[in-house]
Amino acid sequence: MVLNLAASRFYDYAAMIATDPLINKDEKISDEDAIKDILIYHDFICRVRDKTEKFYIATATSGGKNGFFPKIFSWFRDNKFDRTLNDE
Repeated sequence: MVLNLAASRFYDYAAMIATDPLINKDEKISDEDAIKDILIYHDFICRVRDKTEKFYIATATSGGKNGFFPKIFSWFRDNKFDRTLNDE
């Protein structure tokens, strides 16, 4: 079931079932290699999701050009614009 959920991209549910504390220790499915890979990938997805949320919050609340992220965006935007002009 965990593998099928992960194959359907339901990593949250797959990880929830794989780490269910109600499963007996003798029947722990999280010890299998394929399940471990799913749990590692789920952890990665959670970290990316958290960083993305923080990124968008910081971008939305930075107050114009005072924040770090708007400076990065403006740098990329300006450099891309400069490269576009130079290519013509």
